[in-house]
Amino acid sequence: MIKMIRGDEIVPEVHYTLKRGTPLTDEEIAVLDAAKSLSGEYDEDNEEIDPVNTPEQYAALMKAVSERNQRVARKQKELA
Repeated sequence: MIKMIRGDEIVPEVHYTLKRGTPLTDEEIAVLDAAKSLSGEYDEDNEEIDPVNTPEQYAALMKAVSERNQRVARKQKELA
């Protein structure tokens, strides 16, 4: 199981599967609201990609993000 670190606390990563048309419970909404307040932490294994200092890395990241978004959009079309 992948774990996130929040300050000095290690928090297990939680995955949910949402079904279309099913409303979120109050507990699920609270979990999502709490997740919004978490900040990303960078370290030597997970460095922030700076578009000015590392343009090649940034371009590769943007390409990967675009490809992922296209895959997701195709999948959503197939499921609709």
